[in-house]
Amino acid sequence: MLFWGMAKSSYGVSHNTTKQKNGKKIKYLRIHSGPLRDVYVHRLVAEALLRRRLKDNETVDHEDQNSLNPDPPNIQVLSWKDHGKLTRWREGRRKQKKLEGVEGVDFEIIFRGRDVFNERA
Repeated sequence: MLFWGMAKSSYGVSHNTTKQKNGKKIKYLRIHSGPLRDVYVHRLVAEALLRRRLKDNETVDHEDQNSLNPDPPNIQVLSWKDHGKLTRWREGRRKQKKLEGVEGVDFEIIFRGRDVFNERA
């Protein structure tokens, strides 16, 4: 990770475990003190990059699928519908990783952090 490092409670950031419908547990970094208490770090990063609040139908995705990595190049914003499509596509790719020619899925990425940082490099 570029700038977050390990989450330490002394910095006001800690791990928060979220349980999904399928029973899988995912850890996210969450602010635990101050005026931004209980806000997920990856959502703050996305909103800062977008320079606006996330809309109700938008969500943040970690491109490398590491939920503890809120680095700006790893953040992308999608609609909930397209995030579901992307998640199902990723699961299919994992199941069929040895097969060639796995077809993609049509989804729209509203914002991709790595595109912004590659342009500046």
